[in-house]
Amino acid sequence: MHSKHIALIALAALAGPAAASIQAPEVGTVLEYACNGPYNQSIRNTITSVNGSVVRIDGTADDRKTWSERPLWALPTTYATTRSRGDDRGVRSAKIKKGSLEGLAAMRPGSSFKAQVRVEHDRGSPVWLYEVSVGDRRTTNDPVVGNVEVIEVTESRSTGNYSSTLVVRMVPALGLSLGWSYKDRRGEERCSLKAKS
Repeated sequence: MHSKHIALIALAALAGPAAASIQAPEVGTVLEYACNGPYNQSIRNTITSVNGSVVRIDGTADDRKTWSERPLWALPTTYATTRSRGDDRGVRSAKIKKGSLEGLAAMRPGSSFKAQVRVEHDRGSPVWLYEVSVGDRRTTNDPVVGNVEVIEVTESRSTGNYSSTLVVRMVPALGLSLGWSYKDRRGEERCSLKAKS
């Protein structure tokens, strides 16, 4: 075998599993999730706009109106550049102080990222420690979106005496999730995609 071919094979092996980068969701898509846990019973999100790599999502969580703007790489996380949860903290804005999470965009299985994130809102400006890891790819036949490739993304974050763990079943090719579990001191909430239009 030619030495150049051997070198290419070696490089491919070192690179690890192939990436499946997150694609922008289609503007106008409506996603409806059913939840079971301490926070929400139903969530309805609409992809309002995609401006470059920034996605705007408007929605409702039970009877609260919500919205967020976030980079594509942040779709499988709680990170949003700006957001409102319809609660007493007003509009939140977030900025990465140290480290980086942008590598999530490649969705490379086995990769992990850390960052310190300052979140400002009406009641303070806490600094959160984020740790995010990308799991293996698998194919599933989902009743809503059909046969798709799914990658689990796990986020652990903490600030002060609060911590949470989020596990998202992300479909990179569609820029959406099939559901997630969110666990903190109040318990665990599980949400699943029930409709897409």
